[in-house]
Amino acid sequence: MAFLIRMFALAMLCAACSDPLVPAAYEGEPVYTHLKFKIQSLSPITAAAPRWAVFWLPTGLDPNGDFATEALEQPGTSRAVSLSADTLNLFAHPDANLLATAPSGARYGLARLMAYDDINGDRRRAADEPFLGADRFGLIYAPTHVTAADSPTGRPIPAGFKNIEFGLPCATVDGTEVCDVPVGTPCRTPRACGTGACLRTEEPGYPNGMCVANAATNCAPSGSVLVTRPAHPGGPEVRAWIAACATDADCRIDDGYQCSIVLGACQRDQGHEIQLEAIPRDAVCVVDGAAEPEPSPEPGPGPEPGPEPGPEPGPEPGPSPPMDPIACDDDRDCVNAPGPQPQHCDREGICRPDRP
Repeated sequence: MAFLIRMFALAMLCAACSDPLVPAAYEGEPVYTHLKFKIQSLSPITAAAPRWAVFWLPTGLDPNGDFATEALEQPGTSRAVSLSADTLNLFAHPDANLLATAPSGARYGLARLMAYDDINGDRRRAADEPFLGADRFGLIYAPTHVTAADSPTGRPIPAGFKNIEFGLPCATVDGTEVCDVPVGTPCRTPRACGTGACLRTEEPGYPNGMCVANAATNCAPSGSVLVTRPAHPGGPEVRAWIAACATDADCRIDDGYQCSIVLGACQRDQGHEIQLEAIPRDAVCVVDGAAEPEPSPEPGPGPEPGPEPGPEPGPEPGPSPPMDPIACDDDRDCVNAPGPQPQHCDREGICRPDRP
């Protein structure tokens, strides 16, 4: 029996050394778990030793913050990249030096899962090791409850971890006017939303649709929050008054919605997804009504002397215009979608051709 106990203990120690499941030193139960987690790459991986880790931004909700240059890695979170769907488990809270400080002195953290090439093999990102990709979604964390008055967003931040979606507003605004839009209710067409809009058609990725009030109509229903989501592949910019919430129970949980503690509005829980591609240079947060800054072009070399110009060639044919995205709930909705077949319904609720 003693021999079996020793063998079991040895097996547990070996399991603790495995990258995908637990940190190098087993720390007990996870402090944060999410069942939706995947790493994807549209191109072959050429990095020598791709890994991912949790990176925190000590500047917090700052429109000038930059994950690509200012983020700090949380020790012990580095894992080897595996192109598969899995469960995200974090086993330790971030140290105080990784957190941001609100004007009131309250502490909170803003994090993103980011992949990098571990060239020197030490399982930590060095300054000269390139980033390979990042999670479009992220994490917000508070060691203790942060009140609305102390929060940088004007919304309370409960203690613990919560997943979020970038880009975030730097602050939020509540709707006060009364109009006939049943914000938050399911919809299949705008007719179900009175004078409002149905996000099933205007922004794919809202399961069973969601009635909202378009900000352009100057209708801000009571019990709503103004939400601006920048355009991203597969969907246009959304700027609308969306159903407000305080907890997940205020949202349609059965349809996959949760309460965004940054927005104070019901949003789809899309989990975490690292895309191995160029790091997004979107602003960490956007001031309401202000356009996101565009990088200034770098000066290039002056024109080189050449032969006298001849007649200008005719215009070259450009790429075909992109097709409008088709919203879906499952693969059956994609059978007759335009473009190459077969197609599948991806995590954004958009029909996309299967990979060859």
